[in-house]
Amino acid sequence: MRRRQFVATTVTLPVVGAAGCPDGSPGEGTDDPPRAYARWLPASPLGGSADAVTYVHEDWSDGPLGADLEAFTAWESRGYELSNPETYDGDRLIAVPFGGFFRLLFGVTDRYGAYPFYTDLRSGPDDAAAVGETTAVLRVAAATVYRGSYDTDELAGRANNFEAVDTRGEFTLYERPAGADDDRDTPTPGPDEPEVGALAFAAGESAVVVPEVTVEDPLGRVEALLDIRYGETERIWEADEDAGWALATVGGRRVSVGGWTDRGGEDDPGERPYQVPETVGDVGPTTAEIYAVGSDDSTVTGRLAAAYREGERPASDEIASAAGHTADERDVETTERRLEVTATWQAGTAGE
Repeated sequence: MRRRQFVATTVTLPVVGAAGCPDGSPGEGTDDPPRAYARWLPASPLGGSADAVTYVHEDWSDGPLGADLEAFTAWESRGYELSNPETYDGDRLIAVPFGGFFRLLFGVTDRYGAYPFYTDLRSGPDDAAAVGETTAVLRVAAATVYRGSYDTDELAGRANNFEAVDTRGEFTLYERPAGADDDRDTPTPGPDEPEVGALAFAAGESAVVVPEVTVEDPLGRVEALLDIRYGETERIWEADEDAGWALATVGGRRVSVGGWTDRGGEDDPGERPYQVPETVGDVGPTTAEIYAVGSDDSTVTGRLAAAYREGERPASDEIASAAGHTADERDVETTERRLEVTATWQAGTAGE
C-alpha cells in the first residue's frame, strides 16, 4: 500500500461536505466513506496536472459561509490577518485552514463560474433558489461539487447553450459546444492560463459538478469526478486507512482542509510541491493530515488529525510548538503513528 504525504500551503490550497459516519472502519474494506464528501476524494491527482490532491470542504447546513469571514471573528479579533501569514504566530492550525482555505476560496473564485446557475447554487439553505438547495460545497481536482437537493429539470432549462451528452447514474452530463453563441457574463482565463473550449457540468438530484473554467478538458474532468464518486477510481480512504481515520476523526466540522501526495518506497520522502511559510510550524512527514475548523461568535475550535509511518512522528515537544500553541485551550494526543490536536481560541484574549 502506498502512503500519502500531506501538502499544505497558505497560498495554493484549494474546498469541503456534510459528514456522515461509516458503520465500519474507514480504509479497511468497507464501502462506507468516513465522510459523505469523501466519496469524491481521489487517492491520486487527476490528469497529471498537479503533484498533489488538495481539497477544501464547507458545510452549509446552517447557511453559506460567505465572503465576510464571520465564522472566524475570534481569530480576527486576536490580530490574525488573512492577508498576512506572519501574524499567525507560526501556528499550523491557523495557517492551513485560515490562510490556505480563504486565499483559494476568495482569491480565485472567478475560476469557478458555474454558469448558468452559479449565483443560485451559492444561495444555500436559507435562501433556496429555484434550482434547489445547497447544503455543502467541495472543491477538489480543479472542480466544485455542490451537494444538496436540486431540481434537475430547472437546471437543464437554464442550460440552453449546453447539450446533454451522456448520463451516469443519477447524473446527466452537459457540454457547451465551443462555437455556442451566448451572452454569458462569466470569467475567462488570464493571459498565462490555457484557452477554454467547451464548458461542461453534471447535474443530479443530490449534486452538481462544475469544473474550473481553466480546465482544458472540462467534460473529461466531470467524467473523472464521477468515476471517483461511483468508486471506479480509487478514493483516498480506500487507498490509505490512515487517511480514512483522519477524515473520520476531524473531517466533519464547518470547514475542512486536507491534501496528500504519493509516497513510494520506505526511503521515498515524497514531494512537497507546496510549502507553508518558514515561519509556520511543521508537524513532520505525515502520510495523512486533515484539518477542520468550527466556530461561533466568540470562539474558534480547530482540530488536526495526522498519521505517520513507523518511527517518523516528531518528538512531542516539536509538535507542541507547531500546532495549536497559540490557543487558550489545547489537547494533544499521540501514539507511535498518530497525532490528534484540538485547540480552542476565545475572541480577543491572549493565548498560551
